Amino acid sequence: MKGVRKTAAKLVDRFLDAVLSPKRDTWALVLEGGAMRCTFTAGVLDSIHENCIERFDMVVGVSGGAACAASFAAGQRGRMQNIFINYLTDNRFLDYSRVFNSDKSILDLGYAIRDVSTIHVPLDINRLHKSRMKIFAGLSNVHSGEAEYIELDAENAIDALVCSCNIPFLSKALVPYNGKEYIDGGILDPIPVRKAMELGANKIVLVLTQPHGYRESPRLFMKAVLNRFFGTSDKVEEMLRYEHTIYNNDKIYIELFDTPGVELIVVTPPADFKLDLLTRNRGLLHQGYAQGFIAGTELWKKLQNFPDFQRGESDKAFF
Repeated sequence: MKGVRKTAAKLVDRFLDAVLSPKRDTWALVLEGGAMRCTFTAGVLDSIHENCIERFDMVVGVSGGAACAASFAAGQRGRMQNIFINYLTDNRFLDYSRVFNSDKSILDLGYAIRDVSTIHVPLDINRLHKSRMKIFAGLSNVHSGEAEYIELDAENAIDALVCSCNIPFLSKALVPYNGKEYIDGGILDPIPVRKAMELGANKIVLVLTQPHGYRESPRLFMKAVLNRFFGTSDKVEEMLRYEHTIYNNDKIYIELFDTPGVELIVVTPPADFKLDLLTRNRGLLHQGYAQGFIAGTELWKKLQNFPDFQRGESDKAFF
């Protein structure tokens, strides 16, 4: 009988704690894209994985950031490092000679995402689906000219990631999904902090893939050359015309961030970060991953100052 009373007392205490304790913050992890630059992101996430898996309420990512988000939610530490260094350095993914083949793209997303995620280094989509974290991948809708977000699950994860990573010119075809066509999610919403706030986040960890202060140039000559070989629709050309302006405005917004009730923690690569969009040098990729891992260690030191990262998930549950 004494044991029953003790158990009842504990349940009452937990109930009172749940009712009287301050409202828990809503945490979002926001991941910029950047193709091979996201090797840095992979290092950050692997560094905090053991302490932070399932601690965030949501992860919002675009392009390569969305791919990193999926692996993080699936609990597959080291998966993206393996993919970036051992699979995306392969000619099956990137082959510039395909510029002369009208039937193929320089980038093969079918290999990079579908084959890699189902055959070579399978994504655990069932575990991703069961994660308490909601995972959102950003896409750019070619027809509406607006950014859209899809919550990943076991049914749509691979298709959504292909859409989100579909870099114009380098990937020839527009990618269809649910009757619409999409290109790279980073074109229209490269740093989706506003989306995280729209989803209810008031504590946001943002992982960027360019150093602090970076600004994007128009790159008109490069786009003109690529368009000469590959061509694209007028709608896509219009979207790309303002890509650098959208990106730079987002960077300024982040650097001057001052939104009442919202706290933003920004993680950036160091000034000597050498990875570019299509870097295939394994030495540089290892270095970029290591820089991300170190940045993740520093991030964890900051996160330990917040109550939500000081106690286990079991302590937050009523039973």
